[in-house]
Amino acid sequence: MTGFAERPPWSLLQTQWLDVPIRVGADHANPTWEAFSASFDVCLQGVHLHLARRVSDRAHLESAVTEVLVDHLDILVSQLGNQEKLRHLLAIADRLLESAFPGPRRRD
Repeated sequence: MTGFAERPPWSLLQTQWLDVPIRVGADHANPTWEAFSASFDVCLQGVHLHLARRVSDRAHLESAVTEVLVDHLDILVSQLGNQEKLRHLLAIADRLLESAFPGPRRRD
């Protein structure tokens, strides 16, 4: 698992510890749980599909998706639109892959 943090796969059953940093400020929205959930679903699906094209091992895929989303909750609760959030998260996913698998990049 070189390059990937060893984390359990994402599961709603394992998110009791999740404390979304919802606060009011110039750079943060004050989302409802419904809005957060909808945004999270869009981003989870997008990040998963993006990484699944490049990572064939399920355990590594789950670890990478979890790392991208959990370590960047600030993006998920930001005032950015879903497409902009997804763009940022996909860039983070690409950097994670580059650090895990250095060398020539595959072209899709």
